Amino acid sequence: MAFYVVNYHYRNDPRLEEVRPRHREFLATLVERGVLRASGPLVGVASPAAVLICEADDAAAVENALADDPFRAEDLLDRADITEWNPVLGVFAS
Repeated sequence: MAFYVVNYHYRNDPRLEEVRPRHREFLATLVERGVLRASGPLVGVASPAAVLICEADDAAAVENALADDPFRAEDLLDRADITEWNPVLGVFAS
């Protein structure tokens, strides 16, 4: 298993607030499955964005786990960048 940082970049769309509760419910299911380890919005950025820390076998597994996110279904993501991460210090380090 490896860690992956997912950078969500949202579209500037007023529906974000409407869909956000379903998005967070979906993310809670990923926490229960052990895929999502942490997530939250970025503060003070020009365009709405968030970071998700996932743990999976590979980037494709992360992509598959996030496929049913309501933000994706409602076309509210501009893009989602998935990058493998190697934490060497702190709570995620092995």
